[in-house]
Amino acid sequence: MKFVSRIPTGFGTLLCPEGFAGPRGTRALLDERRTVAEGRTLLRDPIWTDPGTPHGEHRPVLLLPGFMSGDYSMSLLSRWLRRAGYAPLRSQVRLNVECSRNTLDRLTRRVEIAALHENRPITLIGHSLGGIYAKTIAMRRPELVNGVVTLGSPLLAPTASHKLLLADVALLSALNRAGLKKLMNADCVHGECAADSRAELAGPFPAHIPFLSVYSRSDGIIDFKAAQDPAAQHVEVDGSHCGMTVNPGVYRALAEHLPSLTGLRPAQPGAAA
Repeated sequence: MKFVSRIPTGFGTLLCPEGFAGPRGTRALLDERRTVAEGRTLLRDPIWTDPGTPHGEHRPVLLLPGFMSGDYSMSLLSRWLRRAGYAPLRSQVRLNVECSRNTLDRLTRRVEIAALHENRPITLIGHSLGGIYAKTIAMRRPELVNGVVTLGSPLLAPTASHKLLLADVALLSALNRAGLKKLMNADCVHGECAADSRAELAGPFPAHIPFLSVYSRSDGIIDFKAAQDPAAQHVEVDGSHCGMTVNPGVYRALAEHLPSLTGLRPAQPGAAA
C-alpha cells in the first residue's frame, strides 16, 4: 500500500471529480469473491445454452478487457456471443497494464482494421477500463462503431475505485520509473495523458450510436454512480465488479439489447441521450 503515497494530491481531483469515491474497506473486496459463484451460476442458467436472441448474422463484436486483465477474461462471453450467432473479436490485449494513451491508440487501430476487414461498423463491449476505451473509440471514430456496451466502467470518474486498485496503479508507475517503460506511468493518472483522457470522455457522445452501461450497486471495485453516464441507457444487475463478464444478468441484458447495438434492428427510443 505504500505506493499510494506516491500519487500526487491532484490525482483524485483530475480523474475523480467531487461527488465520486471508490468503495472502502475489506468487505467490498471480499464480496468480489462472488465472481467464481457467478461464473458457476452462469453455466447453469438457461441464458447460457439458449441466448434467446435473433441470430446475430455474424455481426462483429470486439471485446475489450479491463485493467490488469486480457482477452482471456472475456472467453466465456466470447463463446456465448458465438453461440448467439455473432462474430466475437479479440482486442489482442494480453494484459491491460500499459500506458493508457498507447493502449487506446492501438485499440483504435484495431477497430479500424476490424471494420475494414468486416466491411461494416463494429460493436464494442468493454469491461471496466475496457469500457472507457470503448466509449472513447466511439467518440473518436463514430463511423466505425455501431454500438457500445460498458460493463462496470467508471465513465464519469475513472479513478473512483478502491484504494487497492489505486495501489496497483501506483505500483505500475513505480515500475515504469524503474525502467519498464511500456507500463502505465504517472502521466497516465495525473499528467497530460490523464488530462487528455478526461477531456475526451467529457466530450459529446455521438447521438446515433446506441450506448448501454451496465452497473452493479454491489460493485466492490468502482463507484457504481460513475457508470451512470448520461449519454447511455442504464441497466442494473446484482453482482461483483470482476464478475461482470460472467454475470447471468449481464448476459440477459445483452440478449435484449445486442440486436439494436449491432444494427440487427433499429435502436429503441431512449437508448442513448
